[in-house]
Amino acid sequence: MLIIFCPTVQATGTMFLLNFFELITGNKDVSLPHALNEGFKHEVNLVHIHVEWGGGYFPQINQMCARSHVVIPIRDPLASVVRCGAVQTPEWSVSRAKSFLELMVIGEAFNAIYLPVDLLASQSFGKRFEALNNILPDIYEGKKKYLCNEWAYKWPIHNGRSYDLKQLYQDKNVKELSNLPGWDTLIENKSILQPWLERIGYRDLLWWE
Repeated sequence: MLIIFCPTVQATGTMFLLNFFELITGNKDVSLPHALNEGFKHEVNLVHIHVEWGGGYFPQINQMCARSHVVIPIRDPLASVVRCGAVQTPEWSVSRAKSFLELMVIGEAFNAIYLPVDLLASQSFGKRFEALNNILPDIYEGKKKYLCNEWAYKWPIHNGRSYDLKQLYQDKNVKELSNLPGWDTLIENKSILQPWLERIGYRDLLWWE
């Protein structure tokens, strides 16, 4: 039995990754609490959880990582904070920023494979195809290439509706974005988060200036 486990922070490409793995495995994803309560029913099981600062389940997340093929979708943390700021309270935006610290600890402790969905969106088909092949478990080596081809070509990120904060982010309006709850939290933790994100492939993010 194989478990593909996807711990994620919200608004980082969660559905993009889960939809891809559902296509590959033919199985629906289940939440970590559901998996712990109901057990595993397939040869290949797809499990996810949203990592939240102080949200609990940390011991269970660690246990699941230790027995799983761990893949984490990632996106510029500021983009996730911007999305949170459009729909949640200021406190949630701060918490969202801190959640990336927990995600980093999980990913580094268990040698997770990262999929930077926003970086890859602007790269070539070949780079996207290579990245998708890289996150597949070994049992799929040499298989499912036609599905990776399709996904790499379409790269179906759900960007959602337009809103003011999103436009500020797209315009790289640092002056206005710096007033966003969560901005200061990212800045305060830049010395921790920046080296991690650089290893994944990020460069010159707005909040690093």
